[in-house]
Amino acid sequence: MHQGSFEVGDNIYITVFCMKECTFDLRAYYAPEIELGDNERKAFRWGGHSTAVLKYFVPYLSGEGFTDSISITVEPERPYSIIEVFLSHGR
Repeated sequence: MHQGSFEVGDNIYITVFCMKECTFDLRAYYAPEIELGDNERKAFRWGGHSTAVLKYFVPYLSGEGFTDSISITVEPERPYSIIEVFLSHGR
C-alpha cells in the first residue's frame, strides 16, 4: 500500500483464498519506501527486526544502453548473518 492511501486508525482487510489446502505467512510491517537511482550504490544499516522497502524504477535506457538485465546484491554486515529479501514486480 502506498503512502497516503491509508490513515492511522484505518482497518485493512486482507482476504486469502486457497483452491486446495494451503499454508501461508502473513506479516504486516510499516516500512519507509526508499527510492534507488539508476546505477547507484547505497549502503544501509538497519537494527534488528527492522524492515525497509527499496523501490527501483527500471529505465528504458541506462548509462550503458538499453536495459536488458538487472543485478541486485544484498550482503549482510557480518558473514553468516541471516537476512530475508523479498522481490516483487509491479507496474
